[in-house]
Amino acid sequence: MRETAERHVKLRDGWTSQETIDRLEGEAEKMYRQGWRYTGTHVDALLENVVLCFDREVILTPMAWSQGGSNP
Repeated sequence: MRETAERHVKLRDGWTSQETIDRLEGEAEKMYRQGWRYTGTHVDALLENVVLCFDREVILTPMAWSQGGSNP
């Protein structure tokens, strides 16, 4: 099963191109460290935010017997 997430980075008028790139890369690195895989980027309809898209595999495990799970 897959889980998806988005991170919205507000674009600032005073940022240089390099500051914008650094901010976007920083967000992507944080997500990567949490197990997310980058899947793409787009800009919102008002051109105010860059939206970074991520997904990751979710592994579902049966509840352990010791935690009150039942036999399926």
